[in-house]
Amino acid sequence: MTGDWSGYSDLVQLSGPLDRDPKIGLMYEGGAVDARDEIRFARFDENYLGWRRSAGAATPDVSRPGGVAYVLGGASASRCAQRLDGVDDFVRVPFDRAQLPGSGDFTFTTSFSYGASKDPQALLWLGGMGTTAPQLWLRGEPASHRLIAMMTTAAGSKSVTTKQAYDDQQWHHLALERTGGRLEIWVDGVLAASGPDSPSSVSETVLFQLQLGGRLGGANHFAGSLDDARLYRQALTESEVDAVAAGRTVWPGPVVQLPLDRVR
Repeated sequence: MTGDWSGYSDLVQLSGPLDRDPKIGLMYEGGAVDARDEIRFARFDENYLGWRRSAGAATPDVSRPGGVAYVLGGASASRCAQRLDGVDDFVRVPFDRAQLPGSGDFTFTTSFSYGASKDPQALLWLGGMGTTAPQLWLRGEPASHRLIAMMTTAAGSKSVTTKQAYDDQQWHHLALERTGGRLEIWVDGVLAASGPDSPSSVSETVLFQLQLGGRLGGANHFAGSLDDARLYRQALTESEVDAVAAGRTVWPGPVVQLPLDRVR
């Protein structure tokens, strides 16, 4: 419908339930620069929404039987990993209440390779958007020579940064952890950044979203490859992170596990 920014919206059915071609109306905030530039109205039908089509390409989530994540933008599997183009590719994990980390410890792990672009690039986005919505995100900022992770809860925001961006187009293994009141980034088995977390829940009062390779709202697309992404609802020990990096199983198992080796 639009590639612009959008904000608050209201959806209404414009015709009766027995209408052979029912119409839907959407009033929403939108704008090329800011979501609050204009109030817009769009009219469309169910066919426009693609309700008869599949949700799109999918990659298996082996943490649960039959689980999938959706691969948007045309990303492709290459050398047993997902290659993202930095333009519109990202991976979205469907909502599952069992995934919610809440106020507890967690660990996100993945292997990544990037460096062709110097733009900010999100590896992980979890939760909401804005300055106060509970959320957790991790992105590479090659121009600033760093990885940065930020956590926002009802108690405020905290961030940690590494001293390099690891944008050498070589493979690196990453673990982002909340553990015992700390937020930590581990790269290739070495603690690269550490600081206090923001107490309280990262997944409360917002529509839970978990996606890889892009920020919610369509910015910070990742230009590179991601492999074996996992989310655990516990802090892993250093030896457990090493085991994950080697492809082994750690118990309790992850609530999300995307090998990212194929798309169907």
